[in-house]
Amino acid sequence: MINYTTQKIGKVTLLTPNILPEGQYSDKQAEDDLLDVFMSSNPMSRRHEILANYPSWPMYYHLTPMRANLLGWYNFPKNSKVLEIGAGPGGVTESLVNKDIQLTALELSPKRALINAHRNKQHSNLKVVVGNLEDYKPKEKFNYIIVVGVLEYAGTFIKGGTPYDDFVGIISKLLHPNGKLLLAIENRLGLKYWTGAKEDHIHTLFEGHNDYPSTSKMKTFGRKELSDLIRANGFVSTYFYYPFPDYKSPHFIYSDDYYPGKGASFPLKSLPTKTLDRARYNFMSEQLLMRQLESNDLFRDFSNSFLIEASK
Repeated sequence: MINYTTQKIGKVTLLTPNILPEGQYSDKQAEDDLLDVFMSSNPMSRRHEILANYPSWPMYYHLTPMRANLLGWYNFPKNSKVLEIGAGPGGVTESLVNKDIQLTALELSPKRALINAHRNKQHSNLKVVVGNLEDYKPKEKFNYIIVVGVLEYAGTFIKGGTPYDDFVGIISKLLHPNGKLLLAIENRLGLKYWTGAKEDHIHTLFEGHNDYPSTSKMKTFGRKELSDLIRANGFVSTYFYYPFPDYKSPHFIYSDDYYPGKGASFPLKSLPTKTLDRARYNFMSEQLLMRQLESNDLFRDFSNSFLIEASK
């Protein structure tokens, strides 16, 4: 039984365990700056000022309104109980709280949870909980669970030899029988990785293609292996969406029913894929390769990112 300290940040309830969880991820200086922004008297003005002055990648990622494009369009039934796992400083939470849902944001890091609470303090439909997924024992099940950019790190915070399977299995048990998982992650076989972009997490070329020789603690997945992973651990179906350029700041989103090669034609002027956090190589023409992917119905397998809707 975990004991929590309850704190009110505006209209948001923040629950912090008396014994803090281990394995916290940190963006260090960026988190100090974010907390300063959202505790200021005019956070929106501060935010616009930062974004207008070529911010660092962490600051851009956490502040850009493009984050809302990932799920801002998604239709949650009224009063749905929603859990966001690994909510971080609230980049996705910020768009979710505007919906007519009851949202719980679970975050391993107390500081990131505090930023999230201050960021969204106007919203009474949000509860922020500090804790590890393995230790989290809610009193009721959820209609939806949202996981954005977290599955790949399961090896760092889930104990045992099968962290990715266990992670998805825990999520399945937290959902109602007809509940859904919404999961966003990079594709290890994404187009940009073949044409000269470095792997998003390890920052080396072809890391995912070679099955992550530099680490045993994190990994991303291709489309089929990701679908198989989810279906093997409590879910019966998966439906894929394809955010471009990725799930972090999507400009547009395709789906299994509408994608380049099936009803859509890719806007080639948006290629090569821009990598805002670091320089990239250009080994070949992404524009010409994209046309080949369209012609051979391969776009979905080489999308840079996935957003999966999985049903129990």
